[in-house]
Parts: sequence; C-alpha cells; structure tokens
Amino acid sequence: MSKWEIVPVDVGTLTVDKSEFTYMRNCGVQMYVPNIVWFVTDGERQLIVDTGAPDPEFSTKYHFPFTRSSEQEPEVALRSKGCDPSKVEAVITTHLHWDHVYNNHLFENAQFYVQGRELRYAIDPLPIHMKAYESMAIGMSPSFITDTKYNILHGDKQLTEGIFLFTTPGHTPGSMSVAVETAKGTYVIASDTVPLFENWNWPTAHMPHLPNGIHWDLEEYFQSFKRIEEIADFVLPGHDPLVFNYSKYPPEDNAS
Repeated sequence: MSKWEIVPVDVGTLTVDKSEFTYMRNCGVQMYVPNIVWFVTDGERQLIVDTGAPDPEFSTKYHFPFTRSSEQEPEVALRSKGCDPSKVEAVITTHLHWDHVYNNHLFENAQFYVQGRELRYAIDPLPIHMKAYESMAIGMSPSFITDTKYNILHGDKQLTEGIFLFTTPGHTPGSMSVAVETAKGTYVIASDTVPLFENWNWPTAHMPHLPNGIHWDLEEYFQSFKRIEEIADFVLPGHDPLVFNYSKYPPEDNAS
C-alpha cells in the first residue's frame, strides 16, 4: 500500500479576476486565491510540485496584486509542514508561468523536471503569453532560464513508485499533472489545468469540466480533461482556497 501523502503549502495570496480561471465566465468578480507549493512525501522521501511566486513587491508590480505574510514565506511555510528543502530530491514543474517557478533556489539538492514542449514555448511564447512567462522579448529575465538546470521530459514519466507525471496540455503547451498513489486512491495534482474545484465540477451534462480562462489550445485542453478522468480518483486544483479545508491528502478519517 502506498504511503505517499500530499501537503498543500500556502505561500501567498493573489488577487485576480475570476474570469482568469473560468473561461468566459465571471468577468468582474474579484477573487483572493492561494499560491500553492505542493509537498509530497512518504515519510522519508520528499518531493515538491511547483515552487511558487516571487516576493509581493515584484509580483504586484509586474503581474497581480500579491500578499505574503511572514508565515507564508516559502521556506518558513515548508518547514512548518515538515519539509526540509535541502532533503527534497525532486521538484516537478507543472508549467513555467511566473507564479510556479520562482523559489527553485530553495531546493539546492533536487533534480528538476519540466516538459521540453513547455520550455520551448516559454522561451518564445505568443505575445499574449509573454508576461506570464516573463519573456525576454518584453525586457524581463525569466527565472527558469537563469536559476534552474532542468531534466527535460518528452512525454509521460514514472518518476518513482507511486508518482506518475503525465502531460495535460491546454492551459499551456507543455503543462503536466502529477498522479500520486496514496493509501486511499490516486490524487492528481492538476495545477492550473484545473485552477478551481468549480472548473472540475462544472454543472452541465455536455461540459462537466471548464477550462482555465488563460489557455493555449482548447482541443488539447478537453483531451487533457479526459486523461485526468481516466487516471484520477481525486483532483486537486491549482489555486482554490478550498484545498486548505484539509491539511493533507488523503485526509485523515476524522478530518472535517
């Protein structure tokens, strides 16, 4: 029986228009959403999925309004959940948007993984996506180029027993999700492919899942939804405050 557990770590709060996450819906509805780093452990091994956003001043100046308390400082928050950054052996980058890659430097002994298709696009994105990738074409210096040596993947990968990385393009060309085998089923960390629980549980029969408002390709997106359906018993979204209803996944039997 797999002993992997998933601990969501809150490293800040973004203020966004809900339409950023719900395609063509909820324009003008303001949301406060968490910036999440995922700590995955079996009690001995330590993995990380995404490393979070930069400091509030930079994030607010160049992207969205962002706050971070002293308790939400990434290293402080991780250690409070039992994670020792120096002992993390792998960091999985679901995609290369700015709010998922800025604290890679904390994990000096880790191997980093990203899809090659994502890296290629991130270096030369379409104009509408340049800001999200902090493209050099608009005078920025993306941290994923300057700070990280990646192991480049070209498709799915069984990272280790109980941890499966699989491609879910749509939000970005090289988005990937992480399937974690736990004692109570397979949890998929879907990142921004499924930003909110609401996206996954969309209440229409013909469209049970709603894409992110920020996306690359809708045809690939809906194919990715099918992949997640096939693999996941439970889906964990990338920016939903409701994730923190539980301190870890799977929840303990008496958790509320």
